[in-house]
Amino acid sequence: MQSWTLSRTLGLGLGLLALYFPVAIYLKYSYFPPPEPPVIRTFMLPPFTKVDGDGHAYQASSEYIASLDALADSRDDSASSPILIYENDKPLGPAHSSHEDIEKIGYGRFSHWRGMGIIFSASDVTDPNTNGRRYTVVVPK
Repeated sequence: MQSWTLSRTLGLGLGLLALYFPVAIYLKYSYFPPPEPPVIRTFMLPPFTKVDGDGHAYQASSEYIASLDALADSRDDSASSPILIYENDKPLGPAHSSHEDIEKIGYGRFSHWRGMGIIFSASDVTDPNTNGRRYTVVVPK
């Protein structure tokens, strides 16, 4: 009886081992790591400068945003900037809004204008310096 149990255990172990190697080899050559996210992210840090007037527009400017100036909208192309802005994890927009609409209407509108940086408004037209939310610039690669 013991030899039957021993041979059965040994047979089961060899069977599992025979199954393990083909599965391990398959997984080794079929696994592809997930790609890096196709974006560059950076935080827009306060203080944000209120654009003149009593409206909702604020200006974000920093060395990083200045380095994106080549991607910004201009008189020649007013919809060239690919940047996205997130308030916490919620996307703001519409992008490429006029500065007048950002100032008067607000509610997440923004633009990325050459030489000016980013002009934006909070999603609920509160002051982004004091509303406790995190603002992130995302540049698709």
